[in-house]
Amino acid sequence: MRWPAYPSALLLLALSAAAADLLQNPPPVRPFSGYASYELKSLEFAPELAANKDTEGAVAQLRTNVDARLAPVVGHWNELVQQSASPETPQIVPRIVRLRYSSSEKRWAAGAFSGKSEVVLTITFVESPGNTVVAEPAFYQSAAAMSGAWTFGGADNAMLGRVVRIAEEYLNANFGQAVGGRTGRSR
Repeated sequence: MRWPAYPSALLLLALSAAAADLLQNPPPVRPFSGYASYELKSLEFAPELAANKDTEGAVAQLRTNVDARLAPVVGHWNELVQQSASPETPQIVPRIVRLRYSSSEKRWAAGAFSGKSEVVLTITFVESPGNTVVAEPAFYQSAAAMSGAWTFGGADNAMLGRVVRIAEEYLNANFGQAVGGRTGRSR
């Protein structure tokens, strides 16, 4: 018995939709504008990341990148606050969910054999009081083992900047209207 072509087309569409979900963050419940003020919290991460010799430098660099790129956005939002704004003060909480990082030293010693680097950063936008989560997008970036080896860790370090830039794009894009944004994951 031969399967008709139609069910395979449906399967292809379903798989394409699932892949598209990995590439796009959903829009927030409401736009980020219209609050009384905004508070950017410090970068959160699992304690073992800071204690790990391989990832402690990456955590410090991510913290610097978050402070340099996201703090000005939130500062600008606080300048735009209007008197008729909602009384809630949302907290914006960046969090490292996953980090695999090959340091420059590892790249010099083992090259591509030290493996691929990757980072997953989430930003939780929580209204306070009430603890209503307005958005929790996730942002992904990676550096291939060979590109990390050929650049002696430059690709690994660039990944840490790219993930924060994508998060910054999401915050800016969803200020006036809730539109979502890219995750940074490639197909």
